[in-house]
Amino acid sequence: MYIPQKRLKKRTTVLKQVARGPIWLQLILSAFIAGFAVLFVPGAHTVLLAWFLGLAALAFCLLRLTFGFRSWIVQEKNAKYTLCIRDNHSRTTIQLPIDYITMVDHCEYTGFRKNESEINYLYNSCHKSFKHWGYLGPGLEISFQLPRTSAGSVELRSWRIPSPKAEAFYTLIAENMVDRRHLLHN
Repeated sequence: MYIPQKRLKKRTTVLKQVARGPIWLQLILSAFIAGFAVLFVPGAHTVLLAWFLGLAALAFCLLRLTFGFRSWIVQEKNAKYTLCIRDNHSRTTIQLPIDYITMVDHCEYTGFRKNESEINYLYNSCHKSFKHWGYLGPGLEISFQLPRTSAGSVELRSWRIPSPKAEAFYTLIAENMVDRRHLLHN
């Protein structure tokens, strides 16, 4: 489902969000990064406080700008919507037309791994939980059906994505789904 960047520029972004970890966690990480950098830079002990504060501020800014899970919904010229997902480690954007989505539901990202989604009708290999280290908050459970293969089989998949703007995403996806019978309401 990779679409070249030239086609992405011809679309309109309707809704955009970035899921990040808490600020206190990024402050601690930036302090550790600055502390290790100060230890290994020769001559930094003469201006230790200035080096430490400068590197901590730079590390914090870089963490805030780059360390996040991005998702957005775009509208094409033919009035169809597409859900786009990009993790901070990926090089390409995952794109899922909203026509393929069969179910959408709210979920919660907590600090405990045992609170994973409990979808019983899908196999574990078909369920992917996009995790963002440190993110606590609302999320969306999106189930979709891939197009039929040449053998005629249909594959069901489920994604769990962190979503700070879960209510707005839920509403937009629910309004534009083709099959609304499978929509779950909370």
